[in-house]
Formats: sequence, C-alpha cells, structure tokens
Amino acid sequence: MIDKNTEERLQKLLKDVENLDLSKERSIVQIFMLQFIRDYGDGALNDLFKDLEPFEIEANELMDLAIRYDDLKIIDIVAGYENYLSSTLREQTGSYYTPDYISNYMIKRSIGAYLHKETGIEEETIDNILEGERCVDAVFLMEILTALKSVKLVDIACGTGIFILQSFNILFKLMRQLYIQLEEVISDFSIKKYIVENMLFAIDVQVYPVMLLRMTLFSLVYEKNKYERETALQINIISSDSLTTEWLSNNSIFKNVMLERGGFDIVIGNPPYLGEKGNKAIFDQIKTTVFGMTYYEGKMDYFYFFIYRGMELLKKQGILCFITTNYFVTADGAVKLRKYMKDHCTFREIINFNHFEIFKSAKGQHNIIFLITKERDLRSPVAIRCFLGKNLHEMNVETILNNRHLEANMISNYILENQERLYNEKGHININADQEDLSLLDKIHKYKDHTLGELCFVNQGIVSGADKITKEMLIKKISAEAAETHKYAIGEGIFVLSKLEAERLGFNIYSELKPMFKNSDIKKYGVKASTDKYILYISNENFPVEILNIFVSRHLYKYKDILDQRRETLRGLRPWYALQWPRNQGIFEGEKIIVPHRGRENRFAYHNGPWYASADVYFITPRIPSISLKLILGQLNSKLMYFWLYNNGKRKGEQLELYSNPLKELPIQINIPEETKARVTSLVDDMIQYGEESEKQAILDQIIYDLYDLAAEERQLIESLYDRELKRK
Repeated sequence: MIDKNTEERLQKLLKDVENLDLSKERSIVQIFMLQFIRDYGDGALNDLFKDLEPFEIEANELMDLAIRYDDLKIIDIVAGYENYLSSTLREQTGSYYTPDYISNYMIKRSIGAYLHKETGIEEETIDNILEGERCVDAVFLMEILTALKSVKLVDIACGTGIFILQSFNILFKLMRQLYIQLEEVISDFSIKKYIVENMLFAIDVQVYPVMLLRMTLFSLVYEKNKYERETALQINIISSDSLTTEWLSNNSIFKNVMLERGGFDIVIGNPPYLGEKGNKAIFDQIKTTVFGMTYYEGKMDYFYFFIYRGMELLKKQGILCFITTNYFVTADGAVKLRKYMKDHCTFREIINFNHFEIFKSAKGQHNIIFLITKERDLRSPVAIRCFLGKNLHEMNVETILNNRHLEANMISNYILENQERLYNEKGHININADQEDLSLLDKIHKYKDHTLGELCFVNQGIVSGADKITKEMLIKKISAEAAETHKYAIGEGIFVLSKLEAERLGFNIYSELKPMFKNSDIKKYGVKASTDKYILYISNENFPVEILNIFVSRHLYKYKDILDQRRETLRGLRPWYALQWPRNQGIFEGEKIIVPHRGRENRFAYHNGPWYASADVYFITPRIPSISLKLILGQLNSKLMYFWLYNNGKRKGEQLELYSNPLKELPIQINIPEETKARVTSLVDDMIQYGEESEKQAILDQIIYDLYDLAAEERQLIESLYDRELKRK
C-alpha cells in the first residue's frame, strides 16, 4: 500500500512529466532506469534488459526529474503505477489495477490450496505460521517447506506485477518462518534469490511494465547491495503475448516447466477485460491462430482466452485463480467457455462481489474471484460467498475476506454439495443462489407448464442504422464535399425525427410516419401514450412508391453517404433508403407486451395499438390468438418472476438483462382455474388503467405464489430478496 506522502510525490512527478509533454508511461520507466543505474550500475541494467529492444534515455529533463524525485523508490511506486495509467491506455488494454487486499487474498488462497493438496495442511495453519506461531512437528514443517520450494506460480498478464510482488512477499515471509522454526541458518538474500529464480514466472505483452517489474524484483533481492557478477539474478519475467505459442518455444525456462513438470502449479491474475465490440482487430488477429480458432465464440470477452491458456499451462490438478467480470456465468457469448469449464475444471471457491465496485475507475463493472483446479470432479463441493451490499467500505470487504467473518447483512456464505448444483439446466453458473434458493428455483421450474417462448414471439425493436447525425458519422462517414453542401448538425434526425422536424418537412400528414417511443416510456403495466418523436417506417416490402419518393427527395437523399455504409446495405440485403432491420410491422401495431432490454426490476407493460421503439425494447406477441397476454403480464410483473430473473436469468450488475433468450425461458402457467385467471386479469386491467398499486400488486403476488404452491418460508425468500435489492438505497 502506497502511503499518503508517496502518493502525493508521485502525483507531483506525473504532473511534471505531463508539463514536459512526454509520454507518461515511457518517462516513468526512464526515470526509474536512471535511479536503478544510480543504485546498481549500467552493467546490471544492461544484463536485466539484454533480451529487450535497446532503450535510450530520451530527454535531459528526465535526469533532472530523477534527481528531484530520488526519494521515490521503485518498490514503493510500482504497485501503484497501473493506477495512474492514462485512461486511453487502460481502455486499449482492458487492464485495471488490482487492489492489494484482493491480490493478497487470492495469493494466500492459491498457495494455501496448493499446500493443502501437497501436504494436507489446513489453510489456518499457514496463517498461523505467517504470524510466527510455532509448530512443534519438525517433520511436518520440513514437508511444508519442501512442497513450498517446488511451487511454480505464473501470471500470464502481469502488468507491473502486483500479483508477482505480493507473491514474493508472502512466499518470503512464509519460507523465512519455516527456516526459523526448523532452526536452519539461511540468509534473507538466499531465500529471496531462490524465490525469484525458481518460483515466480510472469508474462506481459507490454514491455514497459515488464521493465519496471524486473527492476523491482532485482531491487527486492539485492536491496542496496551493489550488483556483483558472481551472484547474477535470473528473473523469469518476459515480454510477449501469452496467447501465442512463440514465447513458449523460444524460452527454455518456461519450456522446461512444461516438459519436465507437466506445467505450472498456480496460474493467477487479473486478465484484461475487452469486449469484441470496439476491439475487432484484436479478436481478428487471434482468430487466425489455431488457439484462437479453437476457443473463439461470438460476443465473448477477451479474458476468456486467458482462462483457456491458463488451463493449458497448468499441470494436472493445478490451480487457477482469477478475478474477472462476472458476466460470463450467464452470457450468451460464454456458452463454449462454461461447457469447457464444466468438462475440465472443478470450482473450489467463488466470491461474487455483486454490486460492490472493486475497480473504482470501472463504473458499472461487477466482479468475481474464482479458484478452480484442473480436474473434473463432479462430487466435489464448492464454496460460494456473495456480497450483498453496494455501499460497503473496502475495510469491511477486506475483513470479511481474510477473517471469513460472516456479517448477515453484508455477505452470504454457502456450500453447494457438488459441481452439478453449480450449473442450471441452461448451463449457466449459479453465483447468487444458495441451496434454499436453488431448491425454490427447481420447484418453480417443475410447476410451470410452459416457457414464455412456447406461448409468445419475442422480438427486438427497430434498428434503423442511422437514427440521427452523430459525431462519429461526421468524422468517418461523410465526405468533405457533402458536409460543406448540407451543413449537417449533430443530433438532426435521419430516420427518427422530432415533431418539429416532421412538420417542417411536411411528413406529419403521412401514416408511414410512426410514433417512436423510448424505453423510459415503459412503466409497470402501462406505457406513455404520446410522444414527440417519430420514425420514417420504410421497409423494402410493399412501401408506396409515391410516398417513398417524397421521403427520399425531401429528406433522405442528403444522408445517402451515411446510409450507403450501413452493414446490411453494403451486403446488398437492404436498399439504402430503408430501415436496416424494420422487423415485422405487426408486432408494433397490435396487442403486445413491451419490456425495456435492461432494468433494475421486471417492468413489463401492455399496449394495443401503434407503439414503435428501437432495439433497446422487446415486444412480446401471442403465438395463437387465444392466449391471454394480460394473464401472462401479471406473472411477468410478479415478485416471483423477479426472483427467477435475479437468480436464473442474466444480470449486469444491478440490472436485469431482459433480452430475447432470457425472456423466452421465463416460466409461465396458463393451465389454471378460470376463477384464478379472472382474478389475475382483473387486477392487471386495473393497474394498466390506473398504474401500479402496491396493495393490488401484493394480492397478485400472493396469487402467483399460490400457483406454485409456495410455503411461507419460500415466499419469505422471495420477499427478502426483493426488499434487499429494490428497496435498498
């Protein structure tokens, strides 16, 4: 942890670097190279970087800064370096600085799991040894030391090495205590050198962090001792892309670990989070490799590749411990990953941080820690810990993690008795539900007589491909000549027009101009009935030619440069003047249930008549006319359905993700007594007309509970979750 004074000095240094108009990251590395040379000499630096591209100090001003800030030690700075990376670089790489208390916990758990596997030692005993508590059994101590000295730990996306540096500190402290209790005399230098040369390995694609980490490890081993040739240090930190194979072929040390030992004992870290959207070039590159072709799936995150590669690098029964986003447990783009993990891995522990934000610079990101072993043992239990609050203090989270102290209002702890219980029937991984919740979900699944997808069509709203002029369009899609001619303004409508724009163009008299709503116009049970936005609903099927000519000549033709560049137009699937995905017009015109694609609660509404919206809204229409949408609506808006969606659907942080697949899988009952149907429909009719009423909703919830024959304690489970998640501040 960086102290306040050091943090202030670092901020001043960064400010001074910015004032020089130099690259912040490169300059920081060069400043510490100068400090390294001061302490250990040019020879040490040259040996340390002999496998890297030559790297020259670029500016005399940096030498002045190195002198001015010579009180800043590399070891004090490097752990906080990533936290000060430019936002641009962080977005490009998907890298986030891991807080010390998180990395510390993950390392202790991984080393503890490794030692337990090798010696049978309990994790609590390791903590006691670290605290200096004496163990009288010398044979047992020697067994622990022998196993510990054999461990090979690797971080395959190490950055500046927070996991490697924390591992160094923990391993050194543990080994030192073991030697003391065994009454063996060995120098701190010898222990440190052994750890760096034999136990710690790391890879990163960026060279600057690797340089900083090498200098830091060197300074940890030698401290202020001058560099001596006869005690040269082998540091197993390389700059390469760990998702390729070249580094493994070209590095004899890593290759020997794989060939002679069958792989590493521990893979640990915080791999980069990058979605395919906006990073297509990165994904396209890896898809050209055998590794990429094997594991790629659409809509995946880049960090999935690191799970696969980590598993490949592990020896049998080896341990992988990562902190990642938690979306992969239900994401459509992680179907292949979840199947792979079920077939090849055994989950030992999952910590779901839920709404607590670990990475303050990544707003809306929600994370989990998972510890898995490279083996398939379906009978093995898995410990799941789920943090319940959003506004928790880091100190509380750290205390709960390290002391396993149960605060009922902060965390739930439970054990699933086997791996099969971890996966639901859709192959999703349950990280929220405990045994009671899972039993209740099973009961709901058994009592349903249909899924929503069996009864209804579920369709996404309109994709025009060009609602209005955006800044990106002006930069990338409009020629200078067109821009000069038409004087485009950001926000002016193309397919989606304001009332004023429609009137000015004279389009308001045409029935092909449709009312366009937003997802915020959807309330529970009802929708906003009027709007000041309209859409030119132009499909390429049976559209009146004379009206099309008016729309094109008066308005659309000036945007042809933009409309020509839409994907479906480029593919020849849509004419340039048509909506990219107009959908079947009937879903917008007739009787339907409407739902926003994302929301904190299940918010479904009924409407019969014209109501158009974009792709962030889904439309639910009956497959056969006799189905009562109002009966279905009452179930969709119930607390029971919230419980199902929260635990068995898809979530992104606090938000339920209510798009096609999760919606189609919702449990519905329609084979119920006519009297019950009438009661539900009557309550729903009232709330459609007058808005949601708490008393009527409570009555409706009890009716739905009765349909599933829920006991009092099962109803309370649902009510407690609803109150905790939707009534908390």
